[in-house]
Amino acid sequence: MGTNAIHQDAPLLADRARNAVLEALRVLSASKARDGRVLLEEGRDIKLEADLLLSRELTSRLTGATGIRCVSEEDLESHGIPETEPIWIVDPLDGSMNFARGLPLYGVSVALWQNGGPSIGLIHDMERHRTLCAWNGRSWAGETALTIGTVKAMDRAVLATGFPLMMDTSSNEVTAFLAFARRFKKVRMLGTAALSMAWVAEGRLDAYFERDIMVWDVAAGVALVRGAGGTCIMRPGSHTMSLDVVAANPELTAAMQRVLGWR
Repeated sequence: MGTNAIHQDAPLLADRARNAVLEALRVLSASKARDGRVLLEEGRDIKLEADLLLSRELTSRLTGATGIRCVSEEDLESHGIPETEPIWIVDPLDGSMNFARGLPLYGVSVALWQNGGPSIGLIHDMERHRTLCAWNGRSWAGETALTIGTVKAMDRAVLATGFPLMMDTSSNEVTAFLAFARRFKKVRMLGTAALSMAWVAEGRLDAYFERDIMVWDVAAGVALVRGAGGTCIMRPGSHTMSLDVVAANPELTAAMQRVLGWR
């Protein structure tokens, strides 16, 4: 499917992606995996039965409903992202630790990625039963268009951030991170990049920044932020498929880039 065809079919593809997510979540709610059963807990990483169930259901349903290939984290880490072929990139359960501990901050993230970026993005907030969608350069919550926040100064802004699995947490890197974070009015760590970026797109939070966050964690959020009138900068991270990401309104993004020394 070419870029023009995706542009024309974007509302239909987004609707089918939303249906696939809701159908997969119905399967989860009827299974024992809904209790947050842990399959693997290694270092700072955690893998739940719910992760695998949702991944399996979403991969099958997205490809079946749209004819577009859906790739897993393992596929992306092994083979990378195709340069031109459109693919669905899915984080089936962003915020797995929150889900396992009963903290109400987790969701499903789905993005259609082509030519270096997302053309469609969808984030479903599982606790609040809300779906935010982006396509053709606009972002929506139902029929309401999303609008990025208007705070332009870092010392007046609320920053969403975190310590991703792959982030370098050596003393020098953490010191640099704290020096950056202390420039903001407030800092929030939600434990889910997807909802963090969704709420930046809605204007609940003003900015997002993380180093070495994985592409599947932020792909849909990038589409939402851009569709709400924001700017999202992605730079290659230190690991395969990881990114350094800044997102906010254009003025605040520019201020953050200057402090970070990004050109």
